[in-house]
Amino acid sequence: MIVTYKMFRGTFKSWEVLFQEATSFANLLSQDRLISISHSCDNNDGVVVVWFWGHPETNNQDKVGLLSHPPPPE
Repeated sequence: MIVTYKMFRGTFKSWEVLFQEATSFANLLSQDRLISISHSCDNNDGVVVVWFWGHPETNNQDKVGLLSHPPPPE
Protein backbone atom coordinates (compact mmCIF):
# COMPACT_ATOMS: atom_id res chain seq x y z
CA MET A 1 0.00 0.00 0.00
CA ILE A 2 1.14 3.54 -0.73
CA VAL A 3 -0.17 6.96 0.23
CA THR A 4 -2.14 8.54 -2.59
CA TYR A 5 -4.11 11.76 -2.88
CA LYS A 6 -6.68 13.59 -4.95
CA MET A 7 -6.61 17.38 -5.01
CA PHE A 8 -9.58 19.72 -5.48
CA ARG A 9 -8.78 23.38 -6.09
CA GLY A 10 -10.13 26.50 -7.63
CA THR A 11 -9.97 30.26 -7.36
CA PHE A 12 -13.52 30.59 -8.68
CA LYS A 13 -15.11 27.85 -6.57
CA SER A 14 -16.50 28.47 -3.12
CA TRP A 15 -15.22 26.54 -0.11
CA GLU A 16 -18.62 24.85 0.01
CA VAL A 17 -18.18 23.50 -3.53
CA LEU A 18 -14.58 22.38 -2.93
CA PHE A 19 -15.53 20.52 0.25
CA GLN A 20 -18.57 18.95 -1.44
CA GLU A 21 -16.35 17.66 -4.27
CA ALA A 22 -13.79 16.30 -1.81
CA THR A 23 -16.34 14.60 0.43
CA SER A 24 -18.14 13.10 -2.59
CA PHE A 25 -14.85 11.50 -3.62
CA ALA A 26 -13.97 10.47 -0.04
CA ASN A 27 -17.37 8.77 0.31
CA LEU A 28 -16.38 6.44 -2.56
CA LEU A 29 -13.47 5.11 -0.49
CA SER A 30 -13.80 2.42 2.13
CA GLN A 31 -13.34 3.67 5.68
CA ASP A 32 -10.06 1.80 6.13
CA ARG A 33 -8.53 3.50 3.05
CA LEU A 34 -9.26 7.12 4.06
CA ILE A 35 -6.33 8.77 5.88
CA SER A 36 -7.31 12.43 6.07
CA ILE A 37 -8.81 15.47 4.36
CA SER A 38 -6.76 18.67 4.49
CA HIS A 39 -7.21 22.19 3.16
CA SER A 40 -5.16 25.30 2.46
CA CYS A 41 -5.67 28.77 1.04
CA ASP A 42 -3.27 31.26 -0.52
CA ASN A 43 -4.39 34.45 -2.28
CA ASN A 44 -7.97 33.16 -2.67
CA ASP A 45 -6.75 29.89 -4.22
CA GLY A 46 -8.43 27.17 -2.16
CA VAL A 47 -7.11 23.62 -2.10
CA VAL A 48 -8.72 20.56 -0.49
CA VAL A 49 -6.82 17.26 -0.56
CA VAL A 50 -8.16 13.78 0.18
CA TRP A 51 -5.35 11.49 1.40
CA PHE A 52 -5.89 7.74 1.20
CA TRP A 53 -4.22 4.33 0.97
CA GLY A 54 -3.91 2.96 -2.56
CA HIS A 55 -2.21 0.39 -4.75
CA PRO A 56 0.21 1.63 -7.43
CA GLU A 57 -0.89 -1.04 -9.92
CA THR A 58 -4.54 0.12 -9.78
CA ASN A 59 -3.85 3.85 -10.01
CA ASN A 60 -5.21 5.30 -13.25
CA GLN A 61 -4.77 8.62 -15.04
CA ASP A 62 -7.55 10.55 -13.23
CA LYS A 63 -5.10 12.96 -11.60
CA VAL A 64 -4.81 10.93 -8.43
CA GLY A 65 -1.29 11.48 -7.14
CA LEU A 66 1.13 8.97 -5.73
CA LEU A 67 3.56 9.45 -2.88
CA SER A 68 6.06 6.74 -2.12
CA HIS A 69 9.32 6.45 -0.28
CA PRO A 70 12.19 8.26 -2.03
CA PRO A 71 15.05 6.10 -3.25
CA PRO A 72 17.78 5.52 -0.67
CA PRO A 73 20.79 7.85 -0.86
CA GLU A 74 23.77 6.54 -2.71
